[in-house]
Amino acid sequence: MRKSMLILSLIFSMVLLTVQPAYASGHGGGGDKKAEGEKKAEKKKGGAPSMLTQGPENSYYLKLDPMIMPVLGKNNVQEVVSMIVALQISEEKNVAQVAHLIPKIKDAYMNALYGNLNKATYRNGQFLDVTKLKNKLVLVTQGFADKKVIQDVLIQGISQRQFN
Repeated sequence: MRKSMLILSLIFSMVLLTVQPAYASGHGGGGDKKAEGEKKAEKKKGGAPSMLTQGPENSYYLKLDPMIMPVLGKNNVQEVVSMIVALQISEEKNVAQVAHLIPKIKDAYMNALYGNLNKATYRNGQFLDVTKLKNKLVLVTQGFADKKVIQDVLIQGISQRQFN
């Protein structure tokens, strides 16, 4: 009995090791075409993948990958905040420069917000104050690029998941 269980578990382990995970992709049969003016930003060496969208009056929006941050309580994680941010870039010639800075900008955002999201500074009661968060992100961004290069920081979405 033990020998057969051992053989079955070995076979099962080998099957698990050979199975490749399935990933969703935009290829094939879904009519998954990008909107006009929308294109993927190039991945720079050490850069993060982002989405580039052309806006009005020669401006571009570089959407960053979602940032996920824990909100720390006295002894544990009280909630998890997920935030999607886009940078408004003044001209196409500045896109490559900003795309190269994305890892440093995201790191600065995390350093500025990590451990501070539970403080009253960024809260409006139980919920995060989006205006205060945006002002902080704009301030952090100005340390990397002139206002003529990165015109604005747009918070496109915030999700708060509380743990009780």
